[in-house]
Amino acid sequence: MITFKDWLEAVDYRITEAGGYGWGCYGEHVQTFTYWDGSHTGVSTDIIIDLKTQVVYEVTAHDFAMSKSYRMINPKYRAGYQAEVKAREQDDWAYDDVAYVDLETDEDLKDKLTKILKYEIYDTRIEVPLDLNRDQIYQMMEQAHKKDMTLNQYVEDLLRQVIDGVKPNEKPDRKKSKKKN
Repeated sequence: MITFKDWLEAVDYRITEAGGYGWGCYGEHVQTFTYWDGSHTGVSTDIIIDLKTQVVYEVTAHDFAMSKSYRMINPKYRAGYQAEVKAREQDDWAYDDVAYVDLETDEDLKDKLTKILKYEIYDTRIEVPLDLNRDQIYQMMEQAHKKDMTLNQYVEDLLRQVIDGVKPNEKPDRKKSKKKN
C-alpha cells in the first residue's frame, strides 16, 4: 500500500478537505484527506489513514472527465470494508453510475494517481500480479512464440480468456478484446 507521504507528494501537499471517516471498519482514529481541483470534469483523490498508526486503509483516484474511478483497499482490511458495505446495504460505487476499478498493485495505483492528477493520458488497463515459477514462464514463452506473440500479449490473452469465459482451445480475437478497453 502506498504511504501517506507518497500520496501527499502526488497531490503536491494540496489538501482541500479533511475529516473523520464515518464507518467503523477501519477503526477509531481514522481520517480522510482529499484533494479536489474544484471542477466536476476534473480530478480528485482521497486517502483514508489511521492518524495514530499511519496505516493507510484506502486510496482513490477519480478522473471525472473520463468517468473513471480507481481504488486500492489495503488487503488486510478489505474483508472488513466489504462486510460493512453489506451490513449497511450500500452500493459500492464511486459516484453516480461510475463503479470503482479496484487496483491490485502499488505501481499501478501510483502511476494512475500521478497521471490523473497531472491530467496526463494513462493506461486504463489493470496490472495483475502473477506468481509463476520458471517452468510455467518457459511454457508460456514457448506458446507465445508458437503463436508469434510477445509473452505479454500471450499472458494478456490468457487472462482475457479466463475473464471472458472463452474456452482455452479457441483462438482469441485480439481486435475484439482491444475494443473492451
